[in-house]
Amino acid sequence: MAKRIASDIGGQLEADKKGIAANAAALELIIRCVPDIDVAARLNELLGEIKYLNPSTEKNIAAYQQRISDKIGDMKLVVTKARKNSVKSSVLPIIEEIYYIIAERNSKM
Repeated sequence: MAKRIASDIGGQLEADKKGIAANAAALELIIRCVPDIDVAARLNELLGEIKYLNPSTEKNIAAYQQRISDKIGDMKLVVTKARKNSVKSSVLPIIEEIYYIIAERNSKM
């Protein structure tokens, strides 16, 4: 029983680490595609926040990881469809939403 609990906790921790790494990799790809230097700088700051999130064994943290992943997916769509002039006004609100989700995630740990 103790081994099973330990393996469940280890599995949750590994899943959280993989989620953090996947979100960071997706954000790095978006940074390469953004034509606006100011937006790229903000995304780099966000990348630092995401890369160094503390992995957690808590089950409710997975929902926050998914929300962050969903917002990064939204950002991919915005960046690929937006014109150079509208990238900043479209991406900055999503960045703020991700910061909010990160703050919520960290408060639950």
